[in-house]
Amino acid sequence: MFIAVGRDSVEVQFGRARAACVGWADGQCYSAGPRGRGSRILTRGSVADSEQMVPMTVDSVAAGTADILAGWKPAEPYWVFAYGSLMWNPDFPFEEKREVRLHGYHRAFCIYSYHYRGRPGKPGLVLGLDRGGSCRGIGFRIHPADVAAVTEKLWRREMVSEVYEPRRVRVQSATGSMAAQTFVADPRHEQYAGKLPFEQMVAMIRDGRGVNGANVEYLANTVEHLLALGIDDGPLHRLMNVLVEKR
Repeated sequence: MFIAVGRDSVEVQFGRARAACVGWADGQCYSAGPRGRGSRILTRGSVADSEQMVPMTVDSVAAGTADILAGWKPAEPYWVFAYGSLMWNPDFPFEEKREVRLHGYHRAFCIYSYHYRGRPGKPGLVLGLDRGGSCRGIGFRIHPADVAAVTEKLWRREMVSEVYEPRRVRVQSATGSMAAQTFVADPRHEQYAGKLPFEQMVAMIRDGRGVNGANVEYLANTVEHLLALGIDDGPLHRLMNVLVEKR
């Protein structure tokens, strides 16, 4: 992200998109989001990295939630597919959970982290759902009365930097397939790392450290919880084993 700060104006560039400050209020700059999802808000004179949270307006959250719910028929069960920390820390009410598999996407360290697990100039890596392969995870069935509130909570949780995008997918359980809501990595976003060479991932995770701590702790915590759930994720375990050997 590029930020040009003038005496009374700010111009912000996110990747190829540029947005001008449209007004000041309470020391903050309000600019139209380049992807049409509401305002970007920056404090005057501040310089943020591309992973800083994107403050959300009531209207933008409502619009995002409505877009997701437009693809759901109330007569159908509403499932949420979790592949990372949401599996062991859903933080929303649910009626049922099942182990499921998603085909067409896999769990991967495909997102650059410049703030939480890294810093500008020395980014870390965090998980996303990237295209190809398959992914074992947990499906949560939500009570119809809770669907709107849970969807809004998921939007606020997953869309803070817009590196993920909502997607309706089909997942397979032991009793059959069902539609589920999830969030996948957006390959158009500047934080999308894609498939990096293995040794590069090892070095970035080994050296990454941000406001939430060391990147290697994030990996270790993920692997520990996956094992507790009975999920053996070969690529993540290989990363962990190599990093343990290099200590």
